[in-house]
Amino acid sequence: MPEDNGNKVTKPQFLRIIYLLAFVLLLVWAINAIITYTKLSSNQSFLGRLTSSVLLQKPLTQDNVKYVRLQGPQGAPGPQGKIGLTGPSGTSGCINSQCLSLQSLTPGVQETGNINISGSVLANTIIATTIQGDGSGLTNVNANKLNGNDSSYYTNASNLTTGTIANNLLSNTVTEQGNNFNSPNQLLQLNSSGGLPAISGANLTDLNASNISTGTLADNLLSADVPLLNSNNLFQPSIDSANTLNINTTTGSNILNVNTNPYTVTNNSGIPPWTTSTSTLPQALNEATSVTYNGYVYVMGGMNNSGNSSFNTVYYAPLNSNGSVGSWTTSTNTLPQALGGATSVTYNGYVYVMGGDNGSYTGQNTVYYAPLNSNGSVGSWTTSTSTLPQGLYGATSVIYNGYVYVMGGEVSGSYLNTVYYAPLNSNGSVGSWTTSTSTLPQGLYGATSVTYNGYVYVMGGDNNNGSYLNTAYYAPLNTNGSVGSWTISSNTLPQALSGATSVTYNGYVYVMGGYYNGNLNTVYYAPLNSNGSVGSWTTSTSTLPQGLNEATSVTYNGYVYVMGGWSDGVYYTLLPGPTTIGQGSVNTNGVLVATNNTYLQALTANGAVLLQDSTNSTSAFEVQNTAGSTVLAVDTVNGRVGIGTNSPQHSLDVAGNINTSGNYLINGVQISASNLSDSANIARLNANQTFSGANTFSGMLTLNGHYNTGNSSGSTAVTAGSAAGTSPTVSINGNDVSGTITITTGSSAVSSGTIVNVVFANAYGATPSVVISSDNAATAILENYVSGISTTGFSIDTANTTVASTTYVYSYFVTQ
Repeated sequence: MPEDNGNKVTKPQFLRIIYLLAFVLLLVWAINAIITYTKLSSNQSFLGRLTSSVLLQKPLTQDNVKYVRLQGPQGAPGPQGKIGLTGPSGTSGCINSQCLSLQSLTPGVQETGNINISGSVLANTIIATTIQGDGSGLTNVNANKLNGNDSSYYTNASNLTTGTIANNLLSNTVTEQGNNFNSPNQLLQLNSSGGLPAISGANLTDLNASNISTGTLADNLLSADVPLLNSNNLFQPSIDSANTLNINTTTGSNILNVNTNPYTVTNNSGIPPWTTSTSTLPQALNEATSVTYNGYVYVMGGMNNSGNSSFNTVYYAPLNSNGSVGSWTTSTNTLPQALGGATSVTYNGYVYVMGGDNGSYTGQNTVYYAPLNSNGSVGSWTTSTSTLPQGLYGATSVIYNGYVYVMGGEVSGSYLNTVYYAPLNSNGSVGSWTTSTSTLPQGLYGATSVTYNGYVYVMGGDNNNGSYLNTAYYAPLNTNGSVGSWTISSNTLPQALSGATSVTYNGYVYVMGGYYNGNLNTVYYAPLNSNGSVGSWTTSTSTLPQGLNEATSVTYNGYVYVMGGWSDGVYYTLLPGPTTIGQGSVNTNGVLVATNNTYLQALTANGAVLLQDSTNSTSAFEVQNTAGSTVLAVDTVNGRVGIGTNSPQHSLDVAGNINTSGNYLINGVQISASNLSDSANIARLNANQTFSGANTFSGMLTLNGHYNTGNSSGSTAVTAGSAAGTSPTVSINGNDVSGTITITTGSSAVSSGTIVNVVFANAYGATPSVVISSDNAATAILENYVSGISTTGFSIDTANTTVASTTYVYSYFVTQ
């Protein structure tokens, strides 16, 4: 073997170089084999991941490579001039055999790496998990081909959850913030506070007020034709008519009509919806009875919902000015016995409870009464000695002109047609009951009644035949308490019922609830005419919130309250009723209620007029003449009325003369059947009278009866004089005005002079006149006379000598 001569290449080294070059050429050939037939533009570059471990990056242009194909390692060699055959993904479907396909190491599985393409690419399908880029070269995209959704999906703003659309991509009809709006038909830009800038509004037309939901227009911005509250307003029609102004409900019912030809205003409002009070009764009740007085409502007695237990409870609650009911208080003064189906009235500060069932269906004839205090509490109950003529329950009652009336009811299973009445005295006691000869047309149980304008009305109920009735009976009530003949109204209730409750207000009667094949929630009302007849009944669309049977009701301050009725519910609503206002006057067929200041030129009321202050006042009500002088004043603090004075000091204080053309009564006793009219004469006092204090009669006093001086306060004193002798006895039976003096002389009575001295209990204002008379024979012999008359007393003297141990009797009469 030859030796190595330094740097000379040997044969083995040369072969190794040849082998290395062949490997490089083979490697280049292998790389070229994976390039597909993709035509690229001259300025595009391609970056793709060939396998998991091999990365190829090479600029490709049309000048050096026309078709490039990337293919997995399992592809077979292609024909001459091309590198490889179509692999599992192949070129099938490529347009003009131009496509770009990436494959992973696994045959048939597409590559999931990233693709970065610069230039233009013609491709039908790109499948990738993520496509990134700014999309500046993306044009002519068919939204129908994106992810299988139609174009509406991509035009719906609710599907855009992220990102921002650039201004230059928006339509030219979209305005941008910060732009100036000075051209016609452009939007109005808000100021920095988010408000409208000042505009003239000259071209603003067809403004729909119903679309203004918030905000307030200032008064000075309103038209002169718009009326303002709390301000003087003028409503002037162009033509007078019967319907100048009408106010209707949402259902079209007219509640107010202004007629300018002739000049009248008519309030036709019906019953508003009922309100359910949050202040319920302390327990569920039926057959209870109720009254209202001085701003309080009282519910007494009743039965439980099982109908087997009666109560003696008395509950009361204040009634507020807005109609709501205050909290209920259980009175410590309960009824003397438990009662269901009793009936009650209130009069002159007292409440009266009459009859009722004691819990064993036994009617009671008891009458209980108690005072009602200013704070709403109930005083002690008194059992009246004047009882009903018989025990009963389920009756109905009214009060009128100082008399109480109890009508119908049940006793021992029989329904009554009786009518009893009795006077109510000022001290609360009940006078004797009278059985009216004018009985109800038939026996009634569970009827309801009211009184109005001198008439009593009895409605509904059931009779002895067990039939429910729709009848309405009415009769006049006379001034002496008696009841006139009953009339059957031709206008009957819309349906037969029993156990209803009723009230009157503003010339209308309201019948609520009751029973007929179930508890009723109906409300019926009808006008009461001046001749006592009942007008047509109307069925109110405003029904009770639930059916109520054997409930009880009251009215106060324009509201009606319905309570109990197999329930603890308390419901109330306002009763406006019809009122007509004519030329300078107010005419009402019912009650006119004034709760605020009302100025009228004239007031004509064909029914009751109620004026009620929210608080008591010494000048609650005044009538003045044109000069401002008070003609009539009412003091509700002290309960006084002044005529000719605005500061009455007594219950009735008259500054001037009193003239009456009718009867004059004191404590219910008639004084004169003719007159007390002449200022110079007071004639024919036909009853016993008591005059307390100083009384002056200017003129003649004619008495057709006895004159009784009565007893003055204090005791008139009498002492024996010197003419009465030693140790006399003396007595007086009388007072400062008149009386009898008896004196028995002592054993040594033998002189003349003063026999007796009289000292008045109350001094006279001036020296009076004294008249004496001798009342027995011994006294007449003495020749007596009066001496020492003064404002404080007088003496009786004798001109003859008295006799010892003798009785002398004198009568005297003193006048000033």
